[in-house]
Amino acid sequence: GMRVAGIGGRAMIALLERGAPVERGIDTLVLQANKRVPDVRRWLAGHDWRIDDEGLVFEHGRFFPIVRARRGEQVLERADELLGPVLRRRGGPLFERFVAHTREWMAREQRARHAAGAAEPDRPTDLEIIEALL
Repeated sequence: GMRVAGIGGRAMIALLERGAPVERGIDTLVLQANKRVPDVRRWLAGHDWRIDDEGLVFEHGRFFPIVRARRGEQVLERADELLGPVLRRRGGPLFERFVAHTREWMAREQRARHAAGAAEPDRPTDLEIIEALL
């Protein structure tokens, strides 16, 4: 297996692309990105990795999702990319706090975009997707 932790999602994706885990015979990844976890989940699903386990840690006022993926196909809905397919299925009090926290910062971002005069997207926003789950 390959473990990568403590870096941002973009750096993690670049590392996975450079490191080519499949070519090195790696069949399990354990990843903890500090930012852009949805991007990491989307990359995994697009490169024949299946998320088969996830954990959630809350430390120093921040949530840290941990993702384990194995070789295999998986199609993720946007809600799965945002919140984690396994975490969503498992639920629980910490996950509920994570969803509320995610909703809050997304609402702040949306208010900032509106204040800056950004146009409304034609598709549901990530915030709307999360609110539909509540």
